[in-house]
Amino acid sequence: MLIAFFFISINAQETTIKFDYTVTYEIENAGKANDTILVSYNKEGTYIYTNAQIFTKNVFNEFLYYKTDYSSASSNIILDTQSGELYFYLNFEESIFFFKTSINNFIPTDYNDISEDEETFITSEKKKEKSMFFGKEYPIYSVFPTNEPEDAIDIVFDESIYINNNNLFNRLFNLMGDTMNKDKNMTIDIPNGIILAIYEKNENIIKAIDLNTNPFTINISHTFKIEK
Repeated sequence: MLIAFFFISINAQETTIKFDYTVTYEIENAGKANDTILVSYNKEGTYIYTNAQIFTKNVFNEFLYYKTDYSSASSNIILDTQSGELYFYLNFEESIFFFKTSINNFIPTDYNDISEDEETFITSEKKKEKSMFFGKEYPIYSVFPTNEPEDAIDIVFDESIYINNNNLFNRLFNLMGDTMNKDKNMTIDIPNGIILAIYEKNENIIKAIDLNTNPFTINISHTFKIEK
């Protein structure tokens, strides 16, 4: 008797990521009920996680265009801010999708707001005003590119809850610049700490409504095997 055994393993990989903090943000939605989004961070600023329903519909429309109601769908998304890799786990009825792709695939390559010949440096200045969150006052920082200070946004940081924001945003923005064929780097110098709110022209963009400092881990393991 001849016994044949054939084994293939494709893309076997296991990754364990620890997240230190989780913030629930409220997002302003003009004319409609405000959305909420849950975002988890690690202290090093190397990963971001969300299971936000706000992204679920858009992602599923790419795969299941014939569906219209995604209220029962769920999604889990992790961004590796250093490599620009996105991990998606999507679940809808009997359909499950798991895939990894680059954030560059979501960035238009013809985006031209940043000059190719100009290096961008983003800095921050503490303002006199403060903002109240969870019964405590926090300073507001004006964050802006030094070559265009009129484009400032205001950000509230809780610097007592450490996140390496410069590590998080520097690499991520430069990956985006690579996709847009920009030769110059973007350098960011902002406070390290969890983001509680972002304002533009005194209007809320996002603001924290809940903060959880209990850590958790996510294990990513995807394997495709054929045995004969």
